[in-house]
Amino acid sequence: RFKKYFKNVSKKSIIQLRGTYNIIRKQIKRRVDNMFTLKDVQSIIKGLDAVTGLNGAELVFKQTNSKKVLGSFVHAVRRVNGQIVQRTPWRFEFSKLILNCNRETLVEIVKHEYAHYMALMVYNDNCEHDWRFVEQCKKIGARASEPSFTNKYIEEQSIKMAKYVVECQGCGTVFTYQRKCNTLTACQEGNAKCSCGCTNFKVTQNH
Repeated sequence: RFKKYFKNVSKKSIIQLRGTYNIIRKQIKRRVDNMFTLKDVQSIIKGLDAVTGLNGAELVFKQTNSKKVLGSFVHAVRRVNGQIVQRTPWRFEFSKLILNCNRETLVEIVKHEYAHYMALMVYNDNCEHDWRFVEQCKKIGARASEPSFTNKYIEEQSIKMAKYVVECQGCGTVFTYQRKCNTLTACQEGNAKCSCGCTNFKVTQNH
C-alpha cells in the first residue's frame, strides 16, 4: 500500500511511515472504543463538589473490568476492640463498560455513587440505599434506585468487548470469552452441551 504511493521513497522511510500509521490507527481505535476516561468522571465529580462543598474529586479513581457492578464507592473502616469507630472515604470504582456509554448514562451512574459518598460524609455510616441515602440523592438530582438503563446494555457491551462470542443455536443463550479455553474449544468442535440440550454453537471472534 505504501510502496504504491511512495515509489521514490527509501525502504527505511516506508517502514517508519507504516509504524506511524499503525500508532495513529491504534490511538483512534482506543478513543472510539473508550468514549470517556476516568478524567471525564473526575471532571463530573468536580462539578458536584462545587455544589456540595465536598472533595470527592481528590479521592482515588479506579477502572475495573466488572460486568455486573458498573460503579461503586469504597470507604476504609477503622476498628477499635472490634467496633467500627471511623469510616474514611477512599475511592470511586467504575467499570469500563460505562466508559463506552453516552454522557447522560455516565452522569447518572456517577451521581448515584457520589450520593453514597455524601451519605458517608454526613452520617459516618454505610447507609446503603436507606432513607439517608435517598435524602442525599435528592440534593444532587441522582437516582436513588439502581440506574435504569440495565441489564440489556451490560449484555450488549459485554458482547462488544469480548474477544470470542459463543451463541447456542438452540435457545439463543450467549457466552463471552476473552481468551481461548477448553470450553471454547469444545464449542468449536461440537463437544459442548448447553443447558437446553443443544450441542450446536456459533462461535464468533470479534478482534
